[in-house]
Amino acid sequence: MKTTLQIIGLLTIVLFSSFKGEKDAGTTATTANIEGIVIDETSGETLVGVEVFIEGTDLKTYTDFDGNFVFNNMNVGEYSISAKLISYKSKKININTSNNTNLKLKMNLQN
Repeated sequence: MKTTLQIIGLLTIVLFSSFKGEKDAGTTATTANIEGIVIDETSGETLVGVEVFIEGTDLKTYTDFDGNFVFNNMNVGEYSISAKLISYKSKKININTSNNTNLKLKMNLQN
């Protein structure tokens, strides 16, 4: 009888520990979205067709007709984001994602 109670007690502890672990695991994000808009710094107008890429990877996208871009399901961490468009100076920023990140990139015309 004593052994049976010890086994039930041990199973109860293991069961409650596993529920606690699941709750804690759900609160930590492992992926995030990086999204933003690219604008002309002088006029404030959105820029269409800007190549936006993540340095050191093959990931790139282009801004849409409203100047927006997005990288979905990125691992949480540090990234260097670059933007290029003909007749504009390239723009590079460093970010650290811990959750979804929303950026506003301002680009200047080349002189």
